[in-house]
Amino acid sequence: MLMDMDHNPEEENEYYIDMKNDTYKVRISEGRCPFCSGEKEQDYIYKDVLQHATESANSGELEEKVNHLALVKYLKKYLAPVTNQSLPKAKCSTPSECDRDELFVWPWVGVIANIPIEKKNGRFVGESGTKLREYLTKKGFNPTQVHPLWSRGGHSGYAIVSFEKDWPGFKNAMAMEQFFETDHHGRRDWLSLRYCHHGSSLYGWVARKDDYICRDIIGNYLTKVGDLKTCADIVEEEKRKTSQLVTKLTNVIGEKDKNLNEIRSKYDETNNSLKSFMEQKDRLHQLYNEEKKKMHQNAQDNFRRMIQGHEKLRSVVELERKELEARGKELEKREAQNENDRRKLVDEKK
Repeated sequence: MLMDMDHNPEEENEYYIDMKNDTYKVRISEGRCPFCSGEKEQDYIYKDVLQHATESANSGELEEKVNHLALVKYLKKYLAPVTNQSLPKAKCSTPSECDRDELFVWPWVGVIANIPIEKKNGRFVGESGTKLREYLTKKGFNPTQVHPLWSRGGHSGYAIVSFEKDWPGFKNAMAMEQFFETDHHGRRDWLSLRYCHHGSSLYGWVARKDDYICRDIIGNYLTKVGDLKTCADIVEEEKRKTSQLVTKLTNVIGEKDKNLNEIRSKYDETNNSLKSFMEQKDRLHQLYNEEKKKMHQNAQDNFRRMIQGHEKLRSVVELERKELEARGKELEKREAQNENDRRKLVDEKK
């Protein structure tokens, strides 16, 4: 219980209204008191923040008491559902945890609302999708793309967040939704304050059937980029695609095995032909060497026989030359004798 103290109720109410309008941001997940900015950030849960605000409302300066009284009032009215518990788990992060009949926009996308915009030159302008993507990435949601939605008047203050087309992407989308719901900035909170001031904070959620069929700028965009599917539908589709892929791969593997067997057969045939060719080549090479050796030996034998025949022939020629010389001398002798006999005969005739 808070102690009785002298304070101005109107001033307390002003702080309370400022918190409702997000002038003072009360974020349990950020772990800090909006009025104690000098404190070191901690991983607070609801009861810790409430205890801190209660203690500060019972002590300290008057202004500190007033603003913390307003904080206690705001916590009890708007953040009481998270009492005595840490941040709740996401509704579902895997297919088995999801409502089988709940329709999501596929591929997974989220909706970001209340993006700060201002009017310039007759058109509304706001931050680029890149900056919002960096912000969400820093929070650990890993979006693949952030697409701001534009209308004829300019930036609509909405953006579509795309995630990977797998279950880790779904888990990131649900984590983003839970992040905003924890601070009461989910889809229900946005719709409940449709005609009230939303403050300057972002609102976000995962796109579902209600967003898809709504005839507004969000629904028009979602119908262009996605379809409505349940988690069960996606699981079945993945099973069907996996089965088709397995069948296709089985056929491809069978075809590859057939081609491989044909290649092996051709390889064995070519290998046997090459082996036979090499054996034939070795035999021909051996025959060539033997024939070459035989021809060399025959050439040597023929040369030797030629030399021997030449020597023999030269001996015969030399012998015949000597015989001819001897006969020539004898003929010369006979010729001389005949010349003497002829002279004698001439003399005798005379």
